[in-house]
Amino acid sequence: MADPTPTPDPQPEKKPKQVHHDLSQADLATLTEAEQIGLNAQKTTYAPVILAEDPELDDTWVKAYLKLIDDTRTGQQTHKDDRAGVKTDTKAEDKIKTDLIAAINGVRGHAKTTYEKIAPEKLPLYSVGVNLYVSRKVLEGAADGILKELAKDTVLKINPAKLTELTTLAGQYKGANVTQGDDNVDAKNKQLDVKGSVANVVAGRRKIQAAINSGFVYTDPANAAHRQLFGLPANAPMH
Repeated sequence: MADPTPTPDPQPEKKPKQVHHDLSQADLATLTEAEQIGLNAQKTTYAPVILAEDPELDDTWVKAYLKLIDDTRTGQQTHKDDRAGVKTDTKAEDKIKTDLIAAINGVRGHAKTTYEKIAPEKLPLYSVGVNLYVSRKVLEGAADGILKELAKDTVLKINPAKLTELTTLAGQYKGANVTQGDDNVDAKNKQLDVKGSVANVVAGRRKIQAAINSGFVYTDPANAAHRQLFGLPANAPMH
C-alpha cells in the first residue's frame, strides 16, 4: 500500500524577478568610440605626435589599450553566460526541492498513520505539521531530522528505495545551495569587473585625447579634422 500523503503545505508567494544590469547602450557606444580612437592612435600620422606628448603612450600601450576594450566586450558576454548558467542551476534546484518535499511528505504521511494514535509525541520528530516552504533552513532541517530519526526507528518501516531517494535528494539540495551561492557571487563580481573596465577605457581614451589636444592645437584651423578624428572639438580646447 502506498504511503499516505498529508495535506500539502501552502505554496509561498512568488517573489518578483531580480533585474540585472549589463553594459548600457551608452557604455557600448563608449567602447566603440574608444576603439576607433585607439586605432587612429596607431596611424603613422598620429603615433609619433602622441608619443612625443606622452612617452607612456607607445605602441605597446596602445595595443594593450585596444585589448582592454576587446576584453571588456568579452567580459560582458561572459557575465551574461554566467547569469544564464545561474538561471539553469536555479531551475535544477527547484526540481530537486519539489522532489525532496514529495519524498518527505511520503515519510511524514507514513509516520502520521503509524504514530498518531500510539505515540503522537513522535510526530514532531518527522516534521508532521511543519510548513516545508517557509525557508531553505526549515526544509533542510526537516530532511536531516527525519533521516536521523529513521536511522534509529525500529517501528516505522520505510521502503529502502524511498529512504535512499530521500537521502540522495537531501544531499543534492544542500549541494545546490553551495553552488548557487558561489555562482551568484562570481557572476556579480564579473559584472563589477566589466563596469570597472569601462571606467579604465574612458581614462585611457582621455590620455590619448590629451596628447592629441596638445600636439594638434585647436588654434590652428589646419588641425580641425585631426582633432575631430579623436573626438575633440575642432576649434576649442579639450574639456
